[in-house]
Amino acid sequence: MQISAERLTQVLRAARSFAKTHGHLQVRVREVVNGVHLGGFLARCRTAYANGRLDPSIAAALEEIAPGWTVTVLGGLGRYQPMLQAAQEYFDAYGHVRVPKAYVAPSGVGLGWWLSDRRNQLRAGTLNPLLQERLSSIDKSWADPLSPWEAKREQYAARMLPALLEFRGEHGHTEIPSRHITADGLRLGKWLQKRRLEKREGKLDATVAKQLREAGVSWTPRSPKRSKQPKRQPEQGQDEA
Repeated sequence: MQISAERLTQVLRAARSFAKTHGHLQVRVREVVNGVHLGGFLARCRTAYANGRLDPSIAAALEEIAPGWTVTVLGGLGRYQPMLQAAQEYFDAYGHVRVPKAYVAPSGVGLGWWLSDRRNQLRAGTLNPLLQERLSSIDKSWADPLSPWEAKREQYAARMLPALLEFRGEHGHTEIPSRHITADGLRLGKWLQKRRLEKREGKLDATVAKQLREAGVSWTPRSPKRSKQPKRQPEQGQDEA
């Protein structure tokens, strides 16, 4: 199987992109990814591998991208293991797997899009029953997507939390004035004030509450400590006020 170095680089890049999103390389033969006919390439690679004619370096690269890529149909759930692991870790951290579509797990897999695809399969009646059972064992409500309002809230929180951590790094605390606006225009003070109010009213989302707690936010705002200034001595010839 002959392929130029430039073409191989393009194909492997497409394979990494697909595997990052879907957690496997079970690609349909006619699948095109980033302008590359990835499905046909993988089909030829599997045939060459079975006949002992695949370049070992290509086989090793594909194995690194998606272990078990040579198998086209898996009876179990082995190919989904990276995604299932990411889903379990998300559930352990936040108590649910109603993940925003754009969410990428710390392991680098696109968990949000993958779960969205599985929900679509469930509605269409094409989801692997074993996979459905495994996802339900992680979170019984996994099939319920975020509402538009919830998705917007999480996207906004995703912008505010880094700004909050940056403020803490610069000032050593998270007692942010309600009128504070970041350099890029985020109303960070107002946002944090609203989250504290939601906490007092018992309305704060558990995920956001955990993130804020880990960022060092106290639910009862208090004035930040100021360094003591030395007492000024009266100048000679003047009385101390």
